Amino acid sequence: MVGSSIKLPAVSFETIRTLIPAVLHEVKSYNLPRVCTQLGIQPSVEPGDETEAHGSKKSYVSTRPLQSFPTPTCSRAFDLAIALRTSDRLGLDDGA
Repeated sequence: MVGSSIKLPAVSFETIRTLIPAVLHEVKSYNLPRVCTQLGIQPSVEPGDETEAHGSKKSYVSTRPLQSFPTPTCSRAFDLAIALRTSDRLGLDDGA
């Protein structure tokens, strides 16, 4: 937007990495692989994903962006995009 005065809050990528699994913690472990696919966190559901998600939802979600995008720059951009998509899809309030 030309002339836009919208200011985004300063949020570290480490915070984003922490918030994505925290937000998805409410998802049942057996649904988590499918939800991660719908949000673009992983390309598809693989055999064993449900078992892995059941073992640790936080670990399951946290490792997905790193597996998909091995370079730090791509991983950070991906994390930001996922955070925005997750908050939008789950109807999170921006605090305003």
